Amino acid sequence: MATIERTAYPRFKKNISAKELVEIYTPSHKDIEVAHKVTKGEIQVLNFILLLKSFQRLGYFPKISEIPIKIVKHLCLQLNITSDIELTITNRTLYRYKSSIRKYLNVTEFGASARHVITEALIEALNFLLANEDRRVELLPATLDLGFASVQWQNTVIIKESGNTFLARRHLEVCIFYYLAAGLKTGDLCIDTSEEFADYREQLLPWNECEPLISDFCAEMNFKENSNEFVEQLKSLLKEKSIEVDKNYPNKRKLNNYSHKNKLYQTFRELGRVIRTIFLLKYISDIELRQQITSSTNKIESYNGFSKFFLFGGEGVISENDPDEQEKRIKYNDLVSNAVILQNVVDMTYILKEFYDNGVEFTKSDVAALSPYLTRHIKRFGDYVINLKNIPNAIDRTVSIPMKHEKVT
Repeated sequence: MATIERTAYPRFKKNISAKELVEIYTPSHKDIEVAHKVTKGEIQVLNFILLLKSFQRLGYFPKISEIPIKIVKHLCLQLNITSDIELTITNRTLYRYKSSIRKYLNVTEFGASARHVITEALIEALNFLLANEDRRVELLPATLDLGFASVQWQNTVIIKESGNTFLARRHLEVCIFYYLAAGLKTGDLCIDTSEEFADYREQLLPWNECEPLISDFCAEMNFKENSNEFVEQLKSLLKEKSIEVDKNYPNKRKLNNYSHKNKLYQTFRELGRVIRTIFLLKYISDIELRQQITSSTNKIESYNGFSKFFLFGGEGVISENDPDEQEKRIKYNDLVSNAVILQNVVDMTYILKEFYDNGVEFTKSDVAALSPYLTRHIKRFGDYVINLKNIPNAIDRTVSIPMKHEKVT
């Protein structure tokens, strides 16, 4: 299956090569000159160039937040601007930039007459589709004007076989309905007599047709037919349900951030403040607690930095939106990290054993100062050849390293 950036929907590539950055996204002197004429300030110059190069690549203006960070950093380098900036742009400024870019590139927006021509072509395409709906063939004759579709869509729909040109039926259907949906959304198209369905209440059954059905409905739902009895029945059902909920209240009650006036919320909030104050006082007065918390925090941060060392592709950014794929990436990264930790511990153990055999003594404090998060000896780049016949030596779990007793001071 083709990646989405190679289909009829223009998108940024997930992995942009250095060559593509230079050839596609590097601004010319003329581009930079125009940007300085239209904008003020280096951040706005960067915004303008980002929109310009993206428009040249995609054929439309993406959101600034959707532009890959790799492109942003490349343009920051070209413009001699720090990449540690927040890209923001107002709607009014964005409209002005788009108009200036179209003028600079000599691109004209569709006017009313052009939209009318495209709409007529789209309606003709729909009629073509309806005329061939009973034909069970995958390829249709190329007698339809695809002027309403983009070049990418045309390349997707048009197929050449044995010197003849055809239209791929399924691709054509998707293309037509894609543009139909866009036309309905923008108001260029409308469905005749659709205003008849504007008010759903007019589509409901009239009361004179519903009234004869009330008896059967109430009998089926076990409701009282009399209006007063029906109201009392509902009150009784609500009361019974409230009693049932109250019995399980501590287990089922959920508080949210919007219940600030709720008495139970206020009680828990004050209790939390008391607990937090007690902890802070204990933290200030207990040096061992502070050392323990700092040590635990340092270990966690050290591991995060260590695991990030192996997640170097794409600057450590998980490009998948699928939660299952994201979980796989995280678990695979942890698996590699823990495998390296295990190897580091094994190597360090053998080295310590070798030192001890050579007469070097050390204490538990000396060993505790060592860390398994070593990366200087790891080769991240290069060829990795898996040789299943080269079985590594088994780990000697009986290795014992006597420790020297520490002097008490």
